Amino acid sequence: MVIPLKLLILLLILVSCNIVDDFQKSDLSLKFFKLNNHGFYVYPNEKKYNQIIKRESEKHKIDWMFVKSVIIKESHYSEYLVSNTGAVGLMQLMPRKESYITENYNNFIKARKQKKNRDGERVYKGKTAEYWGLLYRKDLLSLYRKYKKSKSQLYKIDKRFNPKWNIIEGVRHLAIEYHYFKKRNGSNYKTRILASSSYNAGRRSVIKHKNKPEFDSIPINGQTEIYSIAVNRIYNALKHGDGQIHQNDIWVLYQ
Repeated sequence: MVIPLKLLILLLILVSCNIVDDFQKSDLSLKFFKLNNHGFYVYPNEKKYNQIIKRESEKHKIDWMFVKSVIIKESHYSEYLVSNTGAVGLMQLMPRKESYITENYNNFIKARKQKKNRDGERVYKGKTAEYWGLLYRKDLLSLYRKYKKSKSQLYKIDKRFNPKWNIIEGVRHLAIEYHYFKKRNGSNYKTRILASSSYNAGRRSVIKHKNKPEFDSIPINGQTEIYSIAVNRIYNALKHGDGQIHQNDIWVLYQ
């Protein structure tokens, strides 16, 4: 089997982003998109989530293609993906009510609240926030392995592992940010940029002055800038392809 050059490049990028590593360490099978007969790239499992994505998007009055662009950027439709900071699932939700919380997560949060040291690190109990985040990720992967054959029990312990609930909660969260910035700025383009930035880094990092929306901007942290621009490019590609990524637009997935 000959792997197309573009797909090979994407695989290398996914490896560099630890996405492949996430699957290998959690005993999950990585499902990449494939080119269909109509010239569009589709994910093997995306069809079963189209209805709930559209339903929840309509419910919260937000463009379903914007939601899909966030899902693609966050997880590439990987239902049980766990990030290095403990975000879970299709929309990479951080812990909230009915999530599996461990001491490692509590230490992670406490570390993130610390001031940066001379090396630019936030340290708690002698360990960096990144270190505590990785330990929490390990806790979540252990939980998944233990209950992966009993998904109903897994979902009771941490609802974020339930793909449908993950979408419902993720769309609700994204819509809150979208409508908030829509009222502040008006422009659909700017709203998508700011809402995706807020979804990624938190609203307080986007708002520079409460009463001056003209100062709202992407936080400069080395990651959110890339994230929000990538989401918007994926969104434009989805618009161009009527909800799918055309083979000529596959470059948007390389970011």
